[in-house]
Amino acid sequence: MSGLQGLFVRKIVITLVCLCIPLLFFPRELFNYFNIPMSDSMIFVRLLGVAYLALCVGYYSAISMLKNKQKPMAMIDMGLVSNGLAATVFLFYGSTGSWQNWDLFAQIYMWLITLGAFYICIGLFKAKNKYKNA
Repeated sequence: MSGLQGLFVRKIVITLVCLCIPLLFFPRELFNYFNIPMSDSMIFVRLLGVAYLALCVGYYSAISMLKNKQKPMAMIDMGLVSNGLAATVFLFYGSTGSWQNWDLFAQIYMWLITLGAFYICIGLFKAKNKYKNA
């Protein structure tokens, strides 16, 4: 398994476990338990889970491309935009205290997701340079 393929696999697993499943299936009460504020309607939370799932489909197609010796440049760009902007948004809200009233577990969870998004973004940036020059 290539380094980029492994990165895509890790991204899919982490996104499914840490974002898709909670956003699509966890009840409002669980978010409330961790003092994570929720709106009256869960529709946007569920739609965000759908969007993350769609990204996983894109990452899976990148794995297929790599197996077929194709350059997954569009999927790399998709990941750079998704992870780079998500990490920036997470960093902004985390550093301005938006999570300070959340349960400690929820705060740690958000900071780990922030670091993970930066980590994925760095890996994708390196891969983009490698595949662009190959």
